[in-house]
Amino acid sequence: MNINRDEILSVNGLYISQLYKHWYAAECIAVRNGRLCKIRYPYKTPNDAINMLSFLNGKRDSFPKPDYRIQVYIMNNGYVR
Repeated sequence: MNINRDEILSVNGLYISQLYKHWYAAECIAVRNGRLCKIRYPYKTPNDAINMLSFLNGKRDSFPKPDYRIQVYIMNNGYVR
């Protein structure tokens, strides 16, 4: 999945899983193909997730490769399906 900063509406911040010990994610809201999506970029360490947040905010030019599969949630009228 290519990352385009023009599609990002807001950056939600760092998501810390309560279920898994080593699962941190950078979370953002984006518009793709006319659909509102919540996207999580998961990492094993919080430092990688914070570096991804810096990339999403436009403070860095590169980002670390996600350690796990990227999660995309399609939202409809504010509700996640």
